[in-house]
Amino acid sequence: DDDASAVTVVKTKAEFQALIKSGKPVVADFMAPWCGKCSQIFPTVQNLAEAHPEVTFAKLDVSIPEVEKLKDELDVGAYPEFRFFKNGKEVHEKISGYKKSLLKKAVQTLL
Repeated sequence: DDDASAVTVVKTKAEFQALIKSGKPVVADFMAPWCGKCSQIFPTVQNLAEAHPEVTFAKLDVSIPEVEKLKDELDVGAYPEFRFFKNGKEVHEKISGYKKSLLKKAVQTLL
């Protein structure tokens, strides 16, 4: 069912870098399968992705070894943690946890 989703599943650092360099703004959702709040906020992430096709929403599962390395490089500390990229650079402050309204506002800044 991932294919039907508006959210891009990223499994490698190369895929992640390609998205960031693509020219489209990127919202990176670092999540873990055992994280309840990650599952709870994911429908909101999907709705935002459907509402804003001009933004790439990337789901990064840190239980995948290569994503775990990327998480360490980016210093992701909590789940879910949202990071925002535009024109190849990180923009906006990161958002950690179940914060729907903050997430929606951050997406607006990417448009």
